[in-house]
Amino acid sequence: METRKLAAQLREDGFCVIPDMADEALLRKTRACVEKALAEYDAEGREKAKAPGSLIDSDFIRSWPT
Repeated sequence: METRKLAAQLREDGFCVIPDMADEALLRKTRACVEKALAEYDAEGREKAKAPGSLIDSDFIRSWPT
């Protein structure tokens, strides 16, 4: 996909999809990380975190499996 189309999608939709950016192994790790983080988050924590970017603690990200 050409850069202009990606930029337009980003402006219009607030995100863009870059084909083949991540392989299946990275997607599996990412999904496992997110599922674990969300499973450990209690209702009070979700109430405090109104923005999606604040749902996962940065300390958790530093413990990302390599």
